[in-house]
Amino acid sequence: MGSIFKKRDWLYLRVKGADGKWRNVATGLPVGQEKRAEKMLREAEAAIGARVELGVQEGTIAAWAPQWIKLRAAKGVAMVKDDERNLRLYVLPAFAELKLDDLRTRQIRRWVEGLGQQKSAMGGTLSPRTVRSAYGTLRQMMADAAREELIDRSPCDLGRGDLPKLKDKVAGWRQGAVFSRDELERLISDDRINDLRRVSYALLGLAGLRWGEAAALTWRAYESEYEPLGRLTISVAASDRKGEIAETKTGATRLVPVHPALAAVLAQWKLGGWQRLMGRPAKPDDLILPAAKRATRRGAHALQWLYEDCDRLGLRRRRIHDFRRTFVTLAQADGAAPGVVRWITHTPPGDSVSLYTSLPWATLCGAVSPIRVEIRDPACSPLAPRFGGQKKTP
Repeated sequence: MGSIFKKRDWLYLRVKGADGKWRNVATGLPVGQEKRAEKMLREAEAAIGARVELGVQEGTIAAWAPQWIKLRAAKGVAMVKDDERNLRLYVLPAFAELKLDDLRTRQIRRWVEGLGQQKSAMGGTLSPRTVRSAYGTLRQMMADAAREELIDRSPCDLGRGDLPKLKDKVAGWRQGAVFSRDELERLISDDRINDLRRVSYALLGLAGLRWGEAAALTWRAYESEYEPLGRLTISVAASDRKGEIAETKTGATRLVPVHPALAAVLAQWKLGGWQRLMGRPAKPDDLILPAAKRATRRGAHALQWLYEDCDRLGLRRRRIHDFRRTFVTLAQADGAAPGVVRWITHTPPGDSVSLYTSLPWATLCGAVSPIRVEIRDPACSPLAPRFGGQKKTP
């Protein structure tokens, strides 16, 4: 008798072929679809000897999906894990057994409408962003199927009115998804927060970095001698999903001015706390935020740090990404032009004029230096590693 087993988030069949050898066969079904897998197992056992790929019918969406994911991964697509998750949770449960050329636009339209009513793991229904993301995965997969000449054309041509409007699930939450000046200063200054965490908050809140960018940052990427402000070169990022350092989310290199308060934090950290924590002087290729057990520190750990430190200081909990929102908000509130801030935090616009434009370094610095944030009582709060009374940094 054959069996069903789980590998990562997918179901596989264990079946014996006509030659008497056991084989593992992909079903194309995610965990949670065991009943459908059992049906496929029964059909496979009844058709032993017909073909090796007994579990998945050739030409179906279930058969194309894992092939498509492999193609995406081979191309180095950064969001392949998101695509895999969307397939597992939303696309395959609805369309796995359909032939690629049997999928119709009207079916997709009804599916999108149904997703908008589907319950989410956090309570309520799926957010418009989640629904649009799931549709985006299906659209890209079918477009690639057409390019591979598996179908004549993609059926994913929904109009603007067929998709939910891109809005927040909870109205008004975004306005509060920032730290105030007072909160940011406390998070980078308060002696009750250990130093490694305070350095990470300074990098996030005063340079506008994504967590993966901060986690992959080495001392070589920091050029403190630049004038009028030091410079961070952001060209790589750590990936929690892949467990490695690769190019940034956009694949571009950014130059980020170092705010005077951040420069002070980094100087004290490199010459004092970092050496005491690691037991040796920092080398150019060492991470600014060193990790003991992994190549880089995980974003999930950083979020847990933030929750603990917000609770410790009596602050409302926020997300790691809210530091980035805070940087953009404070820079513009203190006089920086939105277009200049974008050059610091994001890839420049893709129009032809931007391709021929490089903003002067002084212009970028002029957007950062006026931000009114400083370290409170730095003489009383040296950046040395202290873990007493706190859970040791993971």
